[in-house]
Amino acid sequence: MTVTHQWALSNIAISKKKTCGYAAATKERAKNCKYLNLATSLGHIFRPFAMEVFGCWGEQGIKTIQEVAKLAPAALNISTSEFSNYWRRRLAVCLQKGNTDIIRDKVGAIIGKSPLDPNIITRNKARHCSIDFT
Repeated sequence: MTVTHQWALSNIAISKKKTCGYAAATKERAKNCKYLNLATSLGHIFRPFAMEVFGCWGEQGIKTIQEVAKLAPAALNISTSEFSNYWRRRLAVCLQKGNTDIIRDKVGAIIGKSPLDPNIITRNKARHCSIDFT
């Protein structure tokens, strides 16, 4: 999964378009160029998944959730929409927690405190965004 900022210089340089989802779609295409052939040659299915920091999803990410959600009723005894809505919310919360960590770290740097300072609460970035599909 890739998270990108639609106003990052690297994204603005690619195009002047500032529509929701454009930066995510650009990152998904880049991931396909980099990993699709390798995954296919190894017999795996590769799906790029990108989100923008303000919450827009790339088209492939949306399709991936929809496809996995079709399998959910049989495996988990829940509806497709329940599964899809749950994972969309879960990923949105992870994204916002990551955004909060970035802001907290930047504020800490501006006020001259290390993010490791006990007076600045930081989260374990790997822990709060881990997603367990089991």
